Amino acid sequence: SQAREVFDEVLYHLLILSENTSDFSRLAAVAQELQYYDWQSRQALRRLRRDAAGGGAGITLGPLAEGWEAPTGGRPLLEITGLTLHSPGLPPRLLVRNLSVSLARGGLLLTGPSGAGKTTVLRAVAGLWLRGSGAIRRDMDSRRVLFLPQQPYMQLGTLREQLLYPFGDSELDDDGLLDILERLDLGHIVRRVGGDLAATRRWGDELSLGEQQRLSVGRVLVHRPALAILDETTAANDVAHERTMYECVSKACQAFLSVGHRASIEAFHRQKLTLLGEGGDGRWELQAL
Repeated sequence: SQAREVFDEVLYHLLILSENTSDFSRLAAVAQELQYYDWQSRQALRRLRRDAAGGGAGITLGPLAEGWEAPTGGRPLLEITGLTLHSPGLPPRLLVRNLSVSLARGGLLLTGPSGAGKTTVLRAVAGLWLRGSGAIRRDMDSRRVLFLPQQPYMQLGTLREQLLYPFGDSELDDDGLLDILERLDLGHIVRRVGGDLAATRRWGDELSLGEQQRLSVGRVLVHRPALAILDETTAANDVAHERTMYECVSKACQAFLSVGHRASIEAFHRQKLTLLGEGGDGRWELQAL
């Protein structure tokens, strides 16, 4: 009868609902997590706007003007002029006062005590920090700047995609990518997945922090940026691996800024910028190496 058909249809759909209850539960959990991330991002945006409003006139980040030369002569890749930086939070703490430095080629090493503002300087150069004043001018577009944090970002995807991050493309073929992994003592990772760069893993769990850091330096060899910014990028590696990583960076880039603590890495830099960080007065010292 028609009533029987309707009953069977309702029963059928109820069975579908019961069989997919776990999927609906997972979907609800994902929706809740996305809502939380949305809230976090809105809070972060509010903090950025508040910090920009309360931390000075704002940092000017732009290209070098035609014919610009450094005070020491020649055209730099990076020119920092009168940079003053403040910490987040209220009241803001002065980190760096009136910093001026030029970088044409080679490396600039940032040192100083914890909390002195080393990472903040790097983020400002990368365009990731707004709180402060002064000017940062770069003789390159943003695609030719690569920022390497201490904890590299490992995206969900293939081993090939880890090397191609963040731009997603390269002129290198797979043989070139494999050669980069071997140079950074990561060949065992390739062998572990049967030599397949298309292998997909949770690379953040699969690789140790030291391996992740070496892979992030592989990204420098893939993309060959004009400027690389290294924020303790080698900290989880031993001295031998660290030496290899700096050799790769110094050959692949025209210039680089880095934060590190081992005296052995000074040999890879031409200048050392020390943030004194004492008393909150923003003092700094610059010396040739």
